[in-house]
Amino acid sequence: MRLIAIVGGLAIAGLLLLAWTQPWANVDLTTGATVELTGSDAAPALAALGLAALALAAALTLAGVVFRVVLAVLQALIGVTVIASTAFALSSAATTAAPAVTKLTGVTGSESVAALLGDVAWTAWPVIAIIGGGLCVLHGAFVLATARKWPRSGQRFERADDQGARARRDGGAEPPRDAIGDWDALSGGDDPTAR
Repeated sequence: MRLIAIVGGLAIAGLLLLAWTQPWANVDLTTGATVELTGSDAAPALAALGLAALALAAALTLAGVVFRVVLAVLQALIGVTVIASTAFALSSAATTAAPAVTKLTGVTGSESVAALLGDVAWTAWPVIAIIGGGLCVLHGAFVLATARKWPRSGQRFERADDQGARARRDGGAEPPRDAIGDWDALSGGDDPTAR
């Protein structure tokens, strides 16, 4: 489950960053020119959200149970923000296209830019960005549901006597003695024959 969550988080972050770089719409202007809007024009926050999702997936590799829950909630919030940002870009073509139109024509002002706009042909990338946001929400729910079932990170690096104490504390039996464990106990200042 841990590997699925980490790899899935990285893949979702990559999808969001890919959608940010792709063309989202072609806007025909009344002047006869055409403006291409990329994800960076239409939803500039998508890059930051994709990077946040990437950092979150990396943080999951080291996080304990409590932080996994926090990161799961944050991942769901990132997904909701991606969906809202993309939906806003789709709902207001004039606002979305304004910076690119102003750069091309030099015309400023929301009413003046809106008067220049003709047909807007959207590509599939905004829909893919919305799907990526939905996957972020599902990923957060998956991490939240499975956070307690993941193996403890760093457990394999504990000393043998720490593992024995943990086993005794948890009601388990003393781990079997071996030469490596005895040497580790001597290195730690314990007498392995005193057990």
